[in-house]
Formats: sequence, C-alpha cells, structure tokens
Amino acid sequence: MSFTEMRDRASDPLPQQPLTELMMLMQGEETMKPGIVRIAAFAASVLLCMALPAFGQDVTINFTGVENTNVQALGAYAGYYSGTVTANGVTTAATPGFICDDYNNEIFLPSESWQATATSFASLATSPAALSSTLFGSAIGIAGYAAIADLAAMMNGASVQTQADISAAIWYIGSIGSGTLSLSDLDTNAQNLVTSLLGSSGEFGTIGSATAAAITELENSSLWLYTPTGADISPAGDPMPQEFIANVAVAAVAVPEGGAPLLYLLLAALACCGGFAMRRRQQIAGVNRLPAISR
Repeated sequence: MSFTEMRDRASDPLPQQPLTELMMLMQGEETMKPGIVRIAAFAASVLLCMALPAFGQDVTINFTGVENTNVQALGAYAGYYSGTVTANGVTTAATPGFICDDYNNEIFLPSESWQATATSFASLATSPAALSSTLFGSAIGIAGYAAIADLAAMMNGASVQTQADISAAIWYIGSIGSGTLSLSDLDTNAQNLVTSLLGSSGEFGTIGSATAAAITELENSSLWLYTPTGADISPAGDPMPQEFIANVAVAAVAVPEGGAPLLYLLLAALACCGGFAMRRRQQIAGVNRLPAISR
C-alpha cells in the first residue's frame, strides 16, 4: 500500500476495535519490519554464495622463484616463474609455472606472497564485470587480453629465446596504458609477435575493437588471471606485486548438498513473512587486491 493510500485511509473511520487492541496490532507491525529485513538479508547472502561467478574470487599467490634464470628480457627475468595458488583452502602448484603480464610492478626473490583476484580468461569474453577486475582491462580491453592469452599459450615448450620474446611482447601489451614500454624497446622477434596479433585480435587499447577471433581465443582458453588486490603482501612493506597468468582453475564455492531445497525453504519463508506482514497491515487499515635485473 502506498503512503498516499495509507494517508487517505487515516481519515476514514477505524473499525470498531478497542484502542488497546489497535495499539498492539500497530506495535506488532513495527516489530515485524526488522525481522523481515534480517531474514531477507540472510536469504540474499545465501543466494550470493550459491551463485559465485568465474571471476572475483580471492586467492593467495605464493611466488617462490624463476624456472630458468637464463630466460631474460628487457632487463628482467622472464618466461615461467615458480609458485602456488591457494584457493578455497586448497594449494595447487602452477605448472609449468606462472607467466607475468605486468612490467609496471615488481616482485622480489627469494619469495613473496599476496592476495589476488582470480579471473578466468574465458569469462572476459562475455562479462564486462570480469574485465574490470583485471589490472589492465580498462587500457587494453578484450583484444589486449586475447593477445596475451594467445602469447601465453605459445610459451610452453618454447626455446629460451622464444620465451624471452613472448614475455617481452606480453609486457609491452600490458604496459600500453601506462606507456612504460614502447614497441622499439623490444627486439625484432618480439615486435613481430605484437604486430601479428594486432591483425588477429584487434586494436589494443580499444575495448570495443576485439575481433571474432579474439573472442574465440578467450572462450577456448583454460588460463586464469590472478590480479593483486594489494592485501596480505608478505614480506610486509613490499610494493604492489604483479598480475600473473597460470592454468590453475579456481572453482566456485560448491553448493552444499541439499542447497537447492534449502533455497526453496528460504523463499517460502520470505513469502510467508510477506503475507503475514500484509495481513497485519490489513488489520490496522481496516482492509487489511621480479625485480628487474637492471632498470
């Protein structure tokens, strides 16, 4: 019932009921509201837990070193890094390793850990919200991350020099928004990787320019992004760490057995509370978050 209707009805004669009974009914109506709000908030939180998407989930990244110190590019260790991902209480090694897409930030040997947000590359193809949870989404868009996914997939089994070129190409794409690197900083092979991807993925830095091939690249990718949140950095005092790529999937929190029936019961409870509240109103109204080798 709208405020206007209640105001208009206030001028109508009340049904013949004792004043004390009306006061009890009105007090019951007022105390019903907090209860209903609490139940609704609880139900909403349960619904949220039951519908976690493939992005936006907090994990712990533990960086433990580099896989091959001979792989270097742009004055930094490149190729694969060693470490683990801990998600939902389960720790999994990144195999064959982490790939860093972030030349703007630094991490430090011998080890470091931090909290990150896990996002599947596949989810970037369809969800603007997933893109916004990444480190460079607003600057390189879907086309940029599709190119990074393509390059990351080339890394496994590649030679030392090719791994270095792939890393350099990835770092360049990730730095487009900041201008930290220019294409001329890369060697010829790395530059060729970048320019070839411009044609297949679309123009980097233009969010809406992704090609159909770029969308397909993302949809078919099994890789995940781990974007630092700035929280739980250890050792304490280290700066913002890097965004990593690996194939450690982060499963959504599983719905406990019996979760669906529980949901139905909660919805039924809400419906009952709503009906009870309406009846009360009717009674009252009368109607009732690697270091560079050298930089």
